[in-house]
Amino acid sequence: MNDEMLTAIYTSFTQSESESISSNMRWSDQKRMQNGKFITCNPAYGYDLVEGKLKVNTEQVEIVRYIFSEYLTKKSSVDIAEKLIQIEIPTKNGSIK
Repeated sequence: MNDEMLTAIYTSFTQSESESISSNMRWSDQKRMQNGKFITCNPAYGYDLVEGKLKVNTEQVEIVRYIFSEYLTKKSSVDIAEKLIQIEIPTKNGSIK
């Protein structure tokens, strides 16, 4: 066997292992979601993680509604983000950009 063939075989094994790990992690997340035990370390904008549960952030409700309404009018995510920056709406981590 030449070097290229060995490299192709190793690459194939590595790819297969990566896909298997990814599949296992997706399955694990789905099962935890079904059991109500999925805990994210970075909840979506508009939510806070309180005692292991997602809670609506009441201060961000109107911003989330605005984002969805703009999305439904076919605005791009870039356009929506630019508008939020323009009106100085902070991100989840508190920065403006």
